[in-house]
Amino acid sequence: MDLAAKKAFTRNASNILERRFRRDTLKILLKWSHQAVDYDWAHSELLKTFSRRNRLIAKLIPSSGISQALMAYGFFSISTKTCVGGLSTFQVGLAANVSKYLLYLRNAKSIAWAVRRDILLSQRGVAANFSPITESFIANSPPDAGILSETSSEKTCLIVGPGDASDTSWSQGQDLTIILVTLGKNLWTLKSQLSNNDAMVALNLEVSEMVLTKGADSEWAEVLKLSTGLLCHLQVSKELSAMTGRPSYPLVGNIPNLWGGLGGPNLVPYVLDFLISKRYKATIVGANLYVASTIYPSETDPRIEEGLQPGSFHTCISQASHNAAMNFLVLKKLYAAGHITGDDRITNVLGMGLSEYLAALDVSLGSTRK
Repeated sequence: MDLAAKKAFTRNASNILERRFRRDTLKILLKWSHQAVDYDWAHSELLKTFSRRNRLIAKLIPSSGISQALMAYGFFSISTKTCVGGLSTFQVGLAANVSKYLLYLRNAKSIAWAVRRDILLSQRGVAANFSPITESFIANSPPDAGILSETSSEKTCLIVGPGDASDTSWSQGQDLTIILVTLGKNLWTLKSQLSNNDAMVALNLEVSEMVLTKGADSEWAEVLKLSTGLLCHLQVSKELSAMTGRPSYPLVGNIPNLWGGLGGPNLVPYVLDFLISKRYKATIVGANLYVASTIYPSETDPRIEEGLQPGSFHTCISQASHNAAMNFLVLKKLYAAGHITGDDRITNVLGMGLSEYLAALDVSLGSTRK
C-alpha cells in the first residue's frame, strides 16, 4: 500500500507542480501507516496540508489517484477535497477511458450524453437524482432467462445483507429472497439461513474465488448447494454452477457503467442492477454500508485464514478500489427513485449527505484501525 501511495503522490509529472504538498501529505500517511501518530493527529495535519494547497494548480491536475490513496489509508472525508473543479476529476486511466468510449459506442448519442453527465455529477459529489434518460438506461440492462426473467408486473425481492437479520422476517410477502455473501459472512450463519429459507445467494468475486479454490468437497460448496441459485460475476458463473449443481446467473448490467471507470460497485449495486432490469423492487435488511461499530466479526472472518488480521487496512483498501463515495451516491439515487426500501440501518445511512457518510466511514473504518 505504501508503494502505491508513493507512486500516486510522487512518481508522475504533476508532482513537479506541487512538490511540497505531495511530500507533506505522503509523509503524514506513512506516519499513520507505521503507527507513529494517531488518527486524529494525522486527520488534523492533512486538513492543514490541503488548506495550503495551491487551488489553481489543484484545478489543473487530475487527482483521482490521490483521492483513492487517502481512502486506502482510512481518510474518506478528506478524499473529496481533491475535487475542486476544473480538471481535478478528469480521468486519465485506461479503465475510465474504456468505460467512456464503450458508453458512446453502445448507445445513442443522446443517451450517452445524458448518462455521462450523471456520471460526472456523481464523481463531483453531487447527490442530484438521476435524469429520466439514465433511469431508463439502468432499467434496460440486458435481460436473462430463468427465474429472474423480466416480468410484466412488478415483483418484490428481499436482499439480506452480511449483517444480522432475523430469519423470522424473511419471505413474508416477498417473491424472492437473495442473501449477500462477502468475506465477512459466517459460514454457519449462512447454512442456517439457507436451511430455513428458500433463497438465492449473491457472491462477491473474492468469495467466489475462495469457494473455487477450496473445491467441490469443501463445506462452502456444500452450503451453497442449499440455495435455490447463485448470482456471481460472469467469469466464475459457469464454474460455480458446475461445482454446486445450482443454476447460476451472471451479475451483468448497466449500473456498473455509472462509476465511469472510477472504481466499481460493491455487491449491493450489482444485485440491484440485476433486479431493477427485471422489474423487481428490492427491500434491503442487514446492510449498513460499512457504517457500524463492528464491520467484520474477528472470530469468524475468513480472511484470518489468509493471514489478514483484523485491524489491518484491508477493508479501507477494498473500499478505495470500489470508490466509497460513488457507491454511496449511486445507492442514494436509486433509493430516491424508489427502486429500494429497507430497514432502519440502511435507510438511516442513505438519509445522510455525502460528507456525513464519509465522516462516518472515517470512524468505522479509519480511526478504529489499531
